[in-house]
Amino acid sequence: MRANKSHAKVGHQQQQAPEGGWHEVLADGTPVWIRPIRKQDVRLEREFLRRLSEQGRHDRFVGVVQPPSAAAAQHLANIESDGQVGLIAIVRQGGHDLEVGAGGYCRTFDGIGCHAAIAVDDAWRKRGIGRLLAHHLIDMAREGGIRHAYIVDPVGRAEHHRLALGLGFRSRPDPEDPAATVFVLEL
Repeated sequence: MRANKSHAKVGHQQQQAPEGGWHEVLADGTPVWIRPIRKQDVRLEREFLRRLSEQGRHDRFVGVVQPPSAAAAQHLANIESDGQVGLIAIVRQGGHDLEVGAGGYCRTFDGIGCHAAIAVDDAWRKRGIGRLLAHHLIDMAREGGIRHAYIVDPVGRAEHHRLALGLGFRSRPDPEDPAATVFVLEL
């Protein structure tokens, strides 16, 4: 997630993602489509979950590592709450859509904060997908009136920590879990 608006979204005034999402291009020239997850995406989500490593599933489920199942995919693809936002990153491969990343947030009970999470397919890491998802989620949270976002991550996840710090998050030890770090971004 990021503290400043991206160049592509300066002047962007919508609280929700546009129906068609955003068409982006990775640094290597690969086109990627970022859009809200839909009920019809259960198959894409299940395939994505099957490809994720255990650590990737930890990222997607925000700590609860579950084996990929139809019920888990159905739950993740069925965002119906006003307090939740879910985005997926899709590339075309072999004439088919392939989900390569997912992210989202859930508002806190007070409505002014959110807990965020992002997961990227291991084969697609370090290509900018997580950063793109984060940029869009931050803009959507900010435009939705959220004042701060937070992420809880295991202490040893240096790659995730670099991304969070690069996006403007501040880190501190988790007072409830010595094996975790809390990242907070003021929006």
